[in-house]
This record gives sequence, structure tokens and C-alpha cells, in this order.
Amino acid sequence: MRIRVALVLASAALLAGCSTTVPGTAVVDPGAVPRPDYGSNRIEPRDVGTADTVLGLVLEGRRMAATAPLLFTIDPAIRYSSQVEAGQLNTGRNNVRFMVGQLGADAFRDHEVGFFIGASDQKPGVRSSSTTTSRGVTVGVLRMPSPARAAAAVTAGLRGREPDASADTPEKKTLAIPGYDTAIAYSQAFKTGTPNAAFLAYQQYVIFAYGAYSPAQIQKYFDAQIKGLGGFTPTPVDKVTTLPVDDSGVAKYTLPPSTEDPTRTGTLPIPVALQNQLDVTSAKNAFDDAGVDAVGVGNSTVYRAKDAAAAVRMQRSLVDDVRGFYSTNTPIAAKNIPGVVCMVLPMYPGSSVTTNWCIATAGRYVVEVAAGQQQQAVQRIGAEYLILRDAK
Repeated sequence: MRIRVALVLASAALLAGCSTTVPGTAVVDPGAVPRPDYGSNRIEPRDVGTADTVLGLVLEGRRMAATAPLLFTIDPAIRYSSQVEAGQLNTGRNNVRFMVGQLGADAFRDHEVGFFIGASDQKPGVRSSSTTTSRGVTVGVLRMPSPARAAAAVTAGLRGREPDASADTPEKKTLAIPGYDTAIAYSQAFKTGTPNAAFLAYQQYVIFAYGAYSPAQIQKYFDAQIKGLGGFTPTPVDKVTTLPVDDSGVAKYTLPPSTEDPTRTGTLPIPVALQNQLDVTSAKNAFDDAGVDAVGVGNSTVYRAKDAAAAVRMQRSLVDDVRGFYSTNTPIAAKNIPGVVCMVLPMYPGSSVTTNWCIATAGRYVVEVAAGQQQQAVQRIGAEYLILRDAK
């Protein structure tokens, strides 16, 4: 499951978990149930609108990200706290420079659009420290203006010393990727680990991997990513505003995106929704069992299952995951929403950094929300229940 807002974001993740108010399956006449608290939130489907250039590039980046393999298929241990960033990737914390360094940012400075996907083998809800041993991976694809520009960007210069490297920054050691003689790859022996980095020009794309993947695993990722891109038709930059924002019709049931994250809106491709989960392996099983065919996002996340019974099973699966990761969660009461589960989730046991998470079902839909304050979370899930209980 993925409490997109709080979970992986607040602190590289205000990774948030769950709580409970007892998941239920009772069928209740909506007219006989008092309304839940919804505060000032809207309680009708919203107009998702059309894309401007910034949102259009995010939509195109999501389309590209849907071509990537699920990271656990490369390494089964790399399955937790997965996160996708898509768009032009020039601003914010997860920009190109942050991900690939200044040399990479300079080499790929005229990229048009792209995506990053990151995950690790460390379970959510665990406190990290200098002594914590964990393995993480970031992969991605950047689209360049032409195949020639992609090829020109991937050179041995990427193995050079970064301009901001300190005196004790280890040297980049040349690495070979089996089957990819043209790839530029290196490893660096830091005190905390020895990540491998690799860049490959393919058509007009630069494919890269950084982190705990071995050379053989990078080869496997390159193989899978190339296969995915082989069936992909890119949208020209001047046409991205024509991309549909909500082709599934599910995002209209979400709460409007926040002003801090206005591009968190629209339909997510299923593979992208999966790679925004706390535990991708578990989520894949839950999606498959529930027959999830569409996911919409805004300031909430709505999943469309094949029927009401499947939605309840999916809710239970996601709640079980969150409770397992965040064992010190505290229940939050949310009235007049059948089967709702709400919790305060500390980032790790004893942490003062928390998020408030709620999940409920309405017919064939599962909805989750997260918020910094308990009342906000309760009101958001209340609004979502009122929006969804009449949805088809």
C-alpha cells in the first residue's frame, strides 16, 4: 500500500503507517448512516481538468516509468519504501543532479523528461543509523532530444571526479556490465558501502542504475528496461499537454491535490502505482487478488477493485502490511464510515515524526489518505467516503 503523501515523502519519507478502527465488511444503507465529519473538504467528484506543460511532462514521465521492471524482479530483497519521481526532474529534492551528481547533470542538461524509481531492502518503520546495514537502488531513464545527444552524453567523463567531492571521497573505479560494452559504469568504495553506477545510451534515452545492484543485476535491469522501451511511443514535448490526465475516470473521485504538490493528480499506470508502495511484493499480490484496474491520485489515493468483496480484501492486506511495519501505531477514531481504519504512524518506534493515515472502502473502491494532523486525516477520509459511496 502506499500512503503517498506521508509515507515515503516526509523525511525522504514521512513514511507513514497505519492504525485501525476495525476493518469491516458490513453492507449498510448509506441513507441510514449519519454523515462522517468531512470538514471543509469537497464531497463530490472533482473536475480534474487538462494538463499544462509541467503536468504534461509528469504524465509523460509516468508513461515512461510504466515501462520499467518492478525492482524486486531484479533483486527480490529490493521491495520496500518504493517511490517514483517523474517529469522534467529539474527542481525539488529528487532532481537529476541529486540523483546522478553534477557530472551527470551537466552531461544530461538538455534532457526533456524522465523518471527515477528508488527502493531498498530496509523495512519501513525501522530507524536508520550509521551502523544500519541496508541496500538501496535507484534506476531511471532520461529522454534526450535525439539518439545522437543520448550517445554524446554517455562518455567516460561520467567516471570523473565530481566538482564538489571532498578530499576523502573515494575514486570511481571502472566497472564492466556484462553484455553492454558501451555502458559507462563505475563503483565507489565508501565507508558505508560500495555502490555501483552505470549509464547506457539506448535510442534517444539514457538508462541508468545506481546503488546495490551487482553488474549482473544491472545487466538484467538494462535488458528489462530496453524491452519495456521497445514498445513505447514517446510524446513530443510540444504535445504533452494533450495527454489525458484521468483516462481511467478514477482520479475525479480523489481530493484535489495540495498546492505544495499540484502535479500529484490524475490516473497512475498500474506499474507506477505499484512502485509507489511500502512493500511492492505484497502490494502486487494485493492488486492481483483484488483485480485493481485503475488508480487515481490527488490529495488521496483511490484504487478500483473488481468488486466490493475484493476491495475489502485489499484494504485488509494493506492494513496488515502497515500494522506489521509500524507496530507502535495508535488508533484514531473516525465515526460513521463502515470498516474504516485510521492510525497515527511514527516513523520508527519512539520517533516524534508521525503521520496520520486512514483507509476505507466504498463499494468496489479502496481509498487512503494521510495528513499531518489527526482531524485532517479523519475529515479527508470522511469526505472520500461520501464521494465514493455513490460511485460506479
